[in-house]
Amino acid sequence: MAARLTDDPNRAKTPDYTSEAFTPLRALLTTEDRTEEDAIQILTATWRDEINRKKQQWAQQLEEDRLAEEARRREQEERQEPPQDGRQGEQPLEEQQHRATPAKPKLNALATGTTVSNVRMPRPSSYALKRLEKYEYIDLWYFTEEGCEDALRFNQSTASDTYTLAKLDDTVSLRPINAAKASRNAISDEKLTWRQMSIAKTALLHHMTELGWDVAYVRALASFYVALESHPRRRQGTNGDRVLLLYQAEVRREWFQQLTQERIQTVFDISIINEERLRRIDEASYITERDQVMLR
Repeated sequence: MAARLTDDPNRAKTPDYTSEAFTPLRALLTTEDRTEEDAIQILTATWRDEINRKKQQWAQQLEEDRLAEEARRREQEERQEPPQDGRQGEQPLEEQQHRATPAKPKLNALATGTTVSNVRMPRPSSYALKRLEKYEYIDLWYFTEEGCEDALRFNQSTASDTYTLAKLDDTVSLRPINAAKASRNAISDEKLTWRQMSIAKTALLHHMTELGWDVAYVRALASFYVALESHPRRRQGTNGDRVLLLYQAEVRREWFQQLTQERIQTVFDISIINEERLRRIDEASYITERDQVMLR
């Protein structure tokens, strides 16, 4: 179940993806086959898809609020007014039928002549997005192609009204099952391939933006991945990508953990690669691989 919206998405304005604030995101989407203009179109299209989803959620939310208010008002009237002619709680058949008929969701306007967007931004699981929304660490796997397909298969095979018990503090409540648990197929960042990381980080940054993260944090993490992509260690030796993957896994986890820690006041700048930390990870990786070879 998506988090309740507090702002009307119909009033949202398309972000200026040509501005300096989105330079890191444009850089991540720009390749030899994809221009910066293409990157801007992708960002705009994915934003539009997300805002249309929110508009539909907003309309449904308003309708649910209206029905809840009607039910509350009727309940209040029934408590205040005694039953007439000795018929306890008896109501006209027409009113009973009206109550039993569920309200239809409101349809968004049909944009005649407008085609579907050129690209589809894979959507992670509700579990991953909920953790991201609360600034909690989440494995990058959830934003890979495999992770998004896993979420899609799970959603298709699980009824939308399937619930499970979940404990929050001292309260036990019902929550949609697709939003309540981690995937058993998830793997840690250390086990990802470079391609998986490269694809996942773009989706991660996109959803951080959609969930309202401060642009300074999104920009810092985007710059971090740009620095990894262009780091000279990738061209040195045969395990450069592997060492940088290990650095990414270790440092991103630490960065997320610091984001909401109460005992600290500042979080380190993740966009700056700590070369000494990278060197130590490189040495530890070499020793581990050497020991494994000796044990064979």
